[in-house]
This record gives sequence, structure tokens and C-alpha cells, in this order.
Amino acid sequence: LNSNEISIKAANALTKAIAQGSPFWPYQRDSQGNTPLILAAEHGYINAVEALIAHKAHLDRRNNDGSTALMAAIANGYPNIATLLVEAEASVNRLNNNGESAVRMAQDKGYTKLVELLKFKGANLELKFESDSPLYVAAMADNIQLVSELLDKGANPNIPNNDGMTPLYIAAMEGHTQTVVELLNKKADPNISNNNGRIPLLESAWGGHTQIASELLKHGADPDVQDSDGKTPLFAAARHGHTQTVTELLAHKANPNIPDNDGMTPLFAAAMRGDAYTNSY
Repeated sequence: LNSNEISIKAANALTKAIAQGSPFWPYQRDSQGNTPLILAAEHGYINAVEALIAHKAHLDRRNNDGSTALMAAIANGYPNIATLLVEAEASVNRLNNNGESAVRMAQDKGYTKLVELLKFKGANLELKFESDSPLYVAAMADNIQLVSELLDKGANPNIPNNDGMTPLYIAAMEGHTQTVVELLNKKADPNISNNNGRIPLLESAWGGHTQIASELLKHGADPDVQDSDGKTPLFAAARHGHTQTVTELLAHKANPNIPDNDGMTPLFAAAMRGDAYTNSY
């Protein structure tokens, strides 16, 4: 099989499995921190990338090297996949652990059209590490001691990076419970959304981090906030079969009847999975 045939087979297998109700875990990682989307982009499997995007895989997860799927596509010579990711609204202003941005990588590769697209989408040619504050970096690494020290010294927990992500947001997304609690206790705002309208509660619901969701709700997180796709935290939890998180959200009066931009409610999302428990709400 050539690479295109492999890509098509991978995409077909993925789509068939999801259609049959198999659990879809877009946040799974290998030992290097790679998500399915990063791996598909890295190996040039454009059909698999398209399938993952269609099923709402998180576009901006980073691996252990700090690289996103967009960076992986560029680094490995797949500007077509990079273009697809940019058009799907992947962040164009991330840095990997070496301080490299997608636009700089594209320039180095000579991908002129991609560079122009990245610039059109707002890529900052002068992007530096300072986009992520020391507190953000500590929260992402789940370094609770450093998080506490920085907060005690007056670090502002509510300053977002270029993607609109606060330290609380990244901690909730990564499942760092102690860090989330520490930030909330030091007045981190649970309702600051990223550039896609997602608040920390929605990210914790996607990942099934029930304890984190509970802490966020206790500190005033709005259970019915919708992201740019119209999805609520309850929709996210129901879609991925996180029944404990669903229960927690419903206990805090989350509305099960709010549709997303495609008209799908949390109940419909649960029905697509065939979850008897989740459907019972």
C-alpha cells in the first residue's frame, strides 16, 4: 500500500468505528505525548486528519516536545495537511519547546503559500515564549509547588496567552486537579474562555475530569456556556460517555436541552453513543 491508500484505510476504519458507537478518545496520547491527530499529521495521513477534524479532535494539543499537529505536518513535509488544519482554525500562534512557531517553520521549508495563509490567519512573526506566563507554564507542567510560589508572589492567575488560555484553563484541560484547586483558591476566574469560546469546565468535561469539573462548578463556573460550535460542558461529557461528569453537571442544574450549532442536544449526543445510563437523564 502507498501512503495515500494507508491514509484512506485509516480514515475509513476510524469513521466506521465511531459510527458503530465505539468510544472515540481524541485526547489519548502515546509515550511521547502524541495524540491521534498529531500522529496522522506527522505521517501524512490526510484522510485520517480529515476524519479526526470532522469528529472534533482537539486541534491544538501539544506533545512532549511542545509541537502541535500543525507543527508536525510542517516539520514532516506535509503543507497540504498544515493548510487543512489552519483552515479548520488550528492555532497559528503556538511555540514548541525550541521556541519555533508554525510560520517560522513554514518559512524555513519554503512553503510560501502556507506562510501567506498563516499570516492571513493572524500568525505573529515575532512570537516569543513570553506568550505563556511563568504561571501558565507551571500549571501546564502540574508543578504545584511553583504554582503556589508564583501565586504567593502576586502572579495574576487570569492572564491568558495568545490563544486565550489561562493557567486554570490549561490545568483543567490536562487534568491537573491539585493545580486547579490551588488556582481557584487564589481567585482564578473559571469563566474566562479561550479564543474558541471554551471555558475550563468544558475542557474538563471533554476529558471526563469529574473532580475538576466539580471544583470549577463550586467556584461559580457556568454549566451552560457554549463554545464557538455551540457545545456546552454537558454536551461534551455526554458525547464521550463520561457518566460521572454528566451526573455532576446535572446536579448543578446544567440544561440538557441546549442545542449546538448543528442542532444536536446533549441527549442526542448520548443517543449516538448508545449509552443507556446517559440517555436516562
